[in-house]
Amino acid sequence: MAFGLDIRIKFPAALKGRDKLIEKEISRAHRESASILARRMKSEIRDAGAVATGNLINSVRSRFERTGARAVFDVGSPLPYAYYVEFGRQPGRMPPTDAILKWMEVKGLDTSRGAYAVALHISKFGIKGRFVFKHAVQKALPFVKEAFNRAVLRLAGRIA
Repeated sequence: MAFGLDIRIKFPAALKGRDKLIEKEISRAHRESASILARRMKSEIRDAGAVATGNLINSVRSRFERTGARAVFDVGSPLPYAYYVEFGRQPGRMPPTDAILKWMEVKGLDTSRGAYAVALHISKFGIKGRFVFKHAVQKALPFVKEAFNRAVLRLAGRIA
């Protein structure tokens, strides 16, 4: 599960032919933004109490990809259960009991009753989403915009 931001920047004609300079500054802003977003995501995961093993928080990664003139960064977790932490789980099917058993052990819960009872409860009532990634993006957005504004100002300073 990854989240990305679509940031479009229009450059003045004075920067035409300065591709290397632009690429350097925008790449710097991308790296800074990805770092900001990853830190915010980890903070939101902690604040939501979604830390049992630390696997989710330690799995948050950023990825940068360039396709022609388009540069994209996304930040998130590749873990399958990150989806359920974010959006929750509707009542219906039972979740896998092996993962629940591991979670119970880590949390120090009595596993003698088994993970089946927990899975059955989840199948009947579901789990509410915590929306940690959505909240992280919302809180990080002003800082991400600022990172790109600084990049544009650095560019303006170099061509002036």
